[in-house]
Amino acid sequence: MDVWILVLILVLVGIVVFFIIGYNNIVRKEQRVRQAQSEIERELNRVAELLPNLVNTVKGAGLLEQRVYAQISEAYGKYVNAIRSGGDLSERISASSSFFGAIMPIILQLPQYPQLQSMQQFKALFDEIRVSIDKVAYARQFLNDAVNDYNTFILSFPWVIVARLLGKKELPYFKYERAEETRRSLEAGDFTKSLTQW
Repeated sequence: MDVWILVLILVLVGIVVFFIIGYNNIVRKEQRVRQAQSEIERELNRVAELLPNLVNTVKGAGLLEQRVYAQISEAYGKYVNAIRSGGDLSERISASSSFFGAIMPIILQLPQYPQLQSMQQFKALFDEIRVSIDKVAYARQFLNDAVNDYNTFILSFPWVIVARLLGKKELPYFKYERAEETRRSLEAGDFTKSLTQW
């Protein structure tokens, strides 16, 4: 009888140790993802602070169609809501990714126009935004590596058991995909339509 009690105690201790190891690993990997996401958010917040001034400068030059401006504003609004509401990590990554995808094609296209390059205000704002965008692009790889590590761990046996007990789910990757509407507007020439007048 004593042997069975000892075996039962050892099994229970083994289960507890297994759960603790799995929990600690999940927390460590999730914290790495949070750290990478916070770096991206810091730079995107800097872009978000400067973007209205840049947009107004470009609008003033007659280069930005209202629809494209609305797309940037919508992506920015979703991003800010996800960050301010303290949304879960998955929502924050998705909102950051959408915001980045909405602004990148426009930001990359702006320097092609000499009338903007001759404006000192535009150059100063664009240079600051470009530095932050470059940092986001660099941090994106770190975040995606951390997300991959986290997702692989929580989907691997036997840790999937601990992850399911804790309610952990796969996290999305930070993707650089042009927002579909922004892409269509750019391809249709809506963004640069007024450039022919210059």
